[in-house]
Amino acid sequence: MGYRDALIGGLLAASALRGSNTRGWFLASAGADAADLLGGMSVHHEMKRSQQLIGLGGALVGVGTGLWGAARRTKAKATPSPTDG
Repeated sequence: MGYRDALIGGLLAASALRGSNTRGWFLASAGADAADLLGGMSVHHEMKRSQQLIGLGGALVGVGTGLWGAARRTKAKATPSPTDG
């Protein structure tokens, strides 16, 4: 799981630094965290209470952040006005 998160995060950062649209990477991140959440549910009962809270909380924050990033408004690129030369 850590490798996948590092890969998605790196590609998201690279896309942002290039000024490209990052919505797809945020959505990929949300999907990965949702898969972790579903996968973790099968062993949820075997974990300590603190592990359950950290696992569920982390997954929910990850899914929420990914959905926010995918749904947020993007700034329109400025077009030069005719008086700008």
